[in-house]
Amino acid sequence: MAKEYRNFVRNTLSQELPKEFAVNFIHWDMKEKKRKDQKIRFEIDLLDHAKGMLEQTNFFSCIPTKQND
Repeated sequence: MAKEYRNFVRNTLSQELPKEFAVNFIHWDMKEKKRKDQKIRFEIDLLDHAKGMLEQTNFFSCIPTKQND
């Protein structure tokens, strides 16, 4: 399913938007990355990915959720 979505973003959505608003789809499979033997690497990769997105967009948003006791 990610492949089809990526193709839609690249071949349809981004083609209809001005270049500065093009969508950059990055597939990030949490299930694959969270295997026990890769937990540390997963956390480093996730932080690296987040840092790259912040550098590219200069935007960060965090919406706190209500926590259950």
